[in-house]
Amino acid sequence: RSGALAWSHQAGTPIVALVSSPRFGHLIVQSEIETWAIRPDGEVRWRLAHSDVVAAAALVGGRLVLTSVAGQVQSIDPTTGQRAA
Repeated sequence: RSGALAWSHQAGTPIVALVSSPRFGHLIVQSEIETWAIRPDGEVRWRLAHSDVVAAAALVGGRLVLTSVAGQVQSIDPTTGQRAA
């Protein structure tokens, strides 16, 4: 609230999206090849690596929906990082 830096996160590839919701207690950082859930204290809650480059990320119906550059779509539970079956 003061404008002071609370934490910082280093990503090895460009950031595609930042996703947040009051329903979960972390921020989702989506880079081209990884997804992180980062808690308010800056610690990583969960991390997920991807085999293809992510081109788009959106929170849809309570799921994190990722679309790769090849057009593949995957659904992830944003609270746990588990892929949907």
